[in-house]
Amino acid sequence: MERDYNIALYLRVSTKEQGDSIENQRALLKKYIEEREELKGARVVEFIDEGCSGTHLQRKGFLKMEDAIKNKKIDCILVKDLSRLGRNYKEIGYYIEEKYPERNIRIL
Repeated sequence: MERDYNIALYLRVSTKEQGDSIENQRALLKKYIEEREELKGARVVEFIDEGCSGTHLQRKGFLKMEDAIKNKKIDCILVKDLSRLGRNYKEIGYYIEEKYPERNIRIL
């Protein structure tokens, strides 16, 4: 079954000097999309938090992404690794294990 995804690219760095730059994350994730047949033709929207700690979720880009999810504009989240979502693994675990599955959000 073919499906057109609405993908959120969530990009976050805590400091500008960090090796995982926004540009590097973006390039890696776009390459991932290009290499996956099931993701071809997907609508992609970027949500960016630059210079933001991952210890809490009250970040502008993350909150905008959450709003887009609530409004059913996003059905898939793509991150370089889970630490980009946040460093509070208990809180992020809640989103991954409960909140996103309840909303039919796929995480890649």
